[in-house]
Parts: sequence; C-alpha cells; structure tokens
Amino acid sequence: MTPEMKETVFLEEVATTGYMAAIWVIIFMATAILTGVCQASVSTEMIKFMALAITTKLKEMVVMIPSSAMALLTSILWNM
Repeated sequence: MTPEMKETVFLEEVATTGYMAAIWVIIFMATAILTGVCQASVSTEMIKFMALAITTKLKEMVVMIPSSAMALLTSILWNM
C-alpha cells in the first residue's frame, strides 16, 4: 500500500468516526430532551464515547455502543 493510499484510508476512518460520534451525540441529546433524562450514567457514557471518538478508530468505538445503549435504556426505564 502506498503512502497516499494509507493517508486516504486514515482520512476515511477519521471521517466515519466523526460521523458516528455526531450521530450518537444527537441520539443521546434528543432522547435526553424527550424523556427529561439528565442522569449521570448517560452523561458519563456520552463523555466516554466522545473521548473514544476523538482518540480511537471506529472498530474500537463499536465496542462502546452496547454499553452506551444500556446506560440510555436504564435511564429511560428509571424515569418511567
């Protein structure tokens, strides 16, 4: 693989990671607003996810999605 190809692949991964992070932040914020949830678990998971989005690749971020979803679900059920 040439250096130009490596750079292109890296930039594509960065763009994909950024899009994924933006989508998850929008989902978290919309859900928090709609349900009135301002719980520490959601905030903590969102901070962890954003830190991963900034510092790691998409493959490692995907591992975080189930725990983020569980924290969100727990917060929603807690407020019902």
